[in-house]
Amino acid sequence: MPWNPRSYTRLVPKPIHEPIFIANKLSWDVHVDGPHTTFWASATTFKYALGLRPRAREDEKTAERLAKKNWAILELIGRDALATGAVKTDASKGWQVHHTIDDATFTRLFEKYEDQLVR
Repeated sequence: MPWNPRSYTRLVPKPIHEPIFIANKLSWDVHVDGPHTTFWASATTFKYALGLRPRAREDEKTAERLAKKNWAILELIGRDALATGAVKTDASKGWQVHHTIDDATFTRLFEKYEDQLVR
């Protein structure tokens, strides 16, 4: 029987990447059954929500460290935004979906979970 790449990808666990800053965006994956789901939000909005300076180099590392420590909160924000329909689907293929959360929605949901934030 010939090798079928589609059947192989179903057997291999989906790679889930932790929160990372790419250009001026914060990106993180959410664990879901189905296609690989990635969320995007403005890095500036995330830094303002944390009380950091958005353009300060020394705050870059702090923001990235806090994003990784609070991945669960980012996942909750992503799930809430998806459930309320407050996301814009950027790209959708059979195996990958990208969602962008606008600044107002991200800020509102961040404030909802802010008391659970690990500093």
